[in-house]
Amino acid sequence: MKELTAPAGMPAALADRILDRLAIMKLAGRELSHTREANLAAIDKLLAGQPFYTLGIRSVIREVEAGRLDRQGVLDMVAGFTKCSTDLSFEKGPNYISPRACLEGLWEGAKLMRRVRDRKGRVIFGAGHAGTMIEAYNRLAAYFRAYGCETPTAGGGVEVQKDWFVDFVGVVACVTDTCGIHHTHMTEAMAAFLDHLETPPDLAICDHGFGGESINRGVPCIVPMDTNDPGFAVAKNLGEPFVLVPMNDNRPNFVMAELADIYISMIEAA
Repeated sequence: MKELTAPAGMPAALADRILDRLAIMKLAGRELSHTREANLAAIDKLLAGQPFYTLGIRSVIREVEAGRLDRQGVLDMVAGFTKCSTDLSFEKGPNYISPRACLEGLWEGAKLMRRVRDRKGRVIFGAGHAGTMIEAYNRLAAYFRAYGCETPTAGGGVEVQKDWFVDFVGVVACVTDTCGIHHTHMTEAMAAFLDHLETPPDLAICDHGFGGESINRGVPCIVPMDTNDPGFAVAKNLGEPFVLVPMNDNRPNFVMAELADIYISMIEAA
């Protein structure tokens, strides 16, 4: 059943239209990309301190090392944003992301984007999940530039791991090995990007390790969180100031490109 109540300040007709699109694009709802098994395994790997799941977020790493997190607590944090089940005995089956929760995250992000757009700020983009996000990010970058914003690049060619380099597709930072683009949760690429910028950005629109390092640096950022990204849920619960958008992040660039159109319609309405 569609969740009909629009977030405060958002036109109801726009909310209804976007909820329909989120379902069609499979960005929210049931039977999305990750299974319950994968989500619980991600929590276990976070608790083991694996960087792929802590996303390099220093405040999260400290909580893990201090032993202040447990499986139920982290699941409760993830469920607080996605509205998935908090029952640890539910071990198999499809995952769930509340369309309403996704909509609310998108709306919060759109309002922040509108403020940055209106003051002609500097916006950067980084895709650890390059097979999903690059086209959407480049479309958003073109929108910001049309309003006089800067979308700078920096650090291209920096080696962040043996034979892995900071690279750009359009203005979107990513990691390549010169033969292909990697799916990565590493923070080093965003660190190199930020270190080489002459002026700090006003906003980062990014994911995975690019989001993790933005959080570490205190850069305002908008970050999608899938159900197998518990590090972001923990960071948000620790009070890190970023916009978290509960969303399936495993859709092709061709499909996810529409996310930019959704954001732009929201920015215009904000």
